[in-house]
Amino acid sequence: MSKPNIKILVSCHKPVCIPCSDLYLPVHVGSLGKETIPGCQRDDCGENISDRNFTFCEMSGQYWAWKNLEADYVGQCHYRRFFNFDEKKYESNDHAQIEDECLSPLSIKKYQLANEALIRDCVEKVDLVRAPYWDVRGVPTPCGPKKTIRDHMCAYGLVTQAELDHMVDICKIVQPDYVDELVAYLNGSKYLGYNCFVMKKALFDELCAFEFSILQQFDSEYDYENKTTTHKRICGYLGEILYSVFVSHISKKGIKISERPLVFFEETPAPLNAAAVDNQTVDIVWRYVELAPIKFAVALESLIRQLDARRKYRLLLIHNCQFNFSNCLNIIEAIPENLEIRQATFPVVGPSDLFGSMDAAEAHIVLPFMLPRMMNVDLTGRHRVLWVEGCAFFKKDPAEIINGVQDSLAAVKSVFLEKELNKPASSRLRDSYLAASGGWEMSEASALIVDLSQLSTVCPEPYELYCACASELGIDPRGELAKEFQKYQSHKKKPGSAKDAFCFPLSVFAVRSLMMRKLNFSLIPNSSSMPVVSFEEVGMWANECTAKEYKASDESGLLLYSSDTTPFSEPANALCRDYWRLARCMDAYESLLVMLAEYRPLGLKRTLFPVGTRRHRVMFKMVSLIRRFR
Repeated sequence: MSKPNIKILVSCHKPVCIPCSDLYLPVHVGSLGKETIPGCQRDDCGENISDRNFTFCEMSGQYWAWKNLEADYVGQCHYRRFFNFDEKKYESNDHAQIEDECLSPLSIKKYQLANEALIRDCVEKVDLVRAPYWDVRGVPTPCGPKKTIRDHMCAYGLVTQAELDHMVDICKIVQPDYVDELVAYLNGSKYLGYNCFVMKKALFDELCAFEFSILQQFDSEYDYENKTTTHKRICGYLGEILYSVFVSHISKKGIKISERPLVFFEETPAPLNAAAVDNQTVDIVWRYVELAPIKFAVALESLIRQLDARRKYRLLLIHNCQFNFSNCLNIIEAIPENLEIRQATFPVVGPSDLFGSMDAAEAHIVLPFMLPRMMNVDLTGRHRVLWVEGCAFFKKDPAEIINGVQDSLAAVKSVFLEKELNKPASSRLRDSYLAASGGWEMSEASALIVDLSQLSTVCPEPYELYCACASELGIDPRGELAKEFQKYQSHKKKPGSAKDAFCFPLSVFAVRSLMMRKLNFSLIPNSSSMPVVSFEEVGMWANECTAKEYKASDESGLLLYSSDTTPFSEPANALCRDYWRLARCMDAYESLLVMLAEYRPLGLKRTLFPVGTRRHRVMFKMVSLIRRFR
């Protein structure tokens, strides 16, 4: 017996990651007159209303499916909202939705969005899959909490009371059987909305006949003149109301319904289309983990000023979801013609199966070792790439930095790891590392020079190597990361914290260094690249020969501010001066000074007694009493 044909539309207006399953049908809504989004069905073929997408929103795709698609079940979700079918318990927001930072292959795997067996097991047993209702009472709006759906939507400026009344009047004429439920829904507080569902085709046809009979008449009578772009989407907003009314109507007929939460993705970055490498182009891959575009603008300007006009350069910038690169470009005067900048949002940086069973933190750790697969390298040729991680400052042409190292695989020396392992608290990790690596040579991934072909050959499975090295050091990699991430999350909430990037625990630096030892990475000389670390810390904790060599290296082609706060934590450090000299010549300078003034590392008092807490108030009263009786 053949399986029912299920098609869940995914309404898209831009390229996004789509779960890899034939059950999903990405639809380019409003595609009329536009280039086709790769892998998407256009909504302007056959009988369609693609030209009315500006007001019908995702419903132009729904209309196309109604008139042109054959299936046993038809569903709809959006490029940032998908049903979760895995039955696990997740924390939800006040809209009864699961929130996630980024739609990516990792999050698709996390919520099993492409698990066809799970989807079929739910859908084929019922007539309708819908999201949970949520109560608008108590939920904030720009005009304060409202008690009814009617007032809630009007408070957001999506519709007006008169427009809702006009919809009701049309319903009385064309769909009188639904009027009472429409009025009751608008005057109630239980909201469904979002136009997300999976239902049998017969119900879908019934839904569309009901909705579009009202909406198309409303659309023909509505005056769109002098309306904002948001308000012009009114038919889409009204469609959410009518969908909810339809569900209420058919629920009374005893149909089988399954309730599944929606996963809402805050950011939906486009997949990275790999560009084939060539030996005439200098490739730089820059993994920037912080969120401040102003800080990065100075770093990028330092790169631009070192470029040779006779060479071609390509920069692949891998940043996090919340990083706004356009703000960075507003500060920089001009991007030279010989520099191509491509962007990727981590973890959407390659093929959908790039990271396998890894979670996001593990993927970040092994990312530099995944460069051959990310960059679509021709394994028959030799092509070396400069990898940079964190904030950095270029004082030489990146081509010179690459050509200054002859080895196929090279990494910057990790002064940070050496000094930290010399501290008494790290003695156990130090002993494990020295036993596993056979010496004090330590490296870090803040700067790498890698031959892509060679790296692909010696490290075909980076995650396996990572797990093996962690095991050799007696480290539970997932446990260590989870513990550190929890501390980071709680630290971010404390007053005065300037952290905007998750910093790996020391054990991860040790594992990464051991990985590079196993792969026979050589060390990049300090004259080409070096990390910026506190001179005082290096003198106190690094090995004597390392400390002397570090203090003598006052010139380097690439300075690596790998800490989440440098150069703010040590603006007087001699190796930070070039950064601040360049900043003074840019529009970013005043904003950087504000950031510097706001950065105050938490002292012991503020850590134990955060301002605004009950603990702080009690301490303040006790100190006041003690001073009174002195």
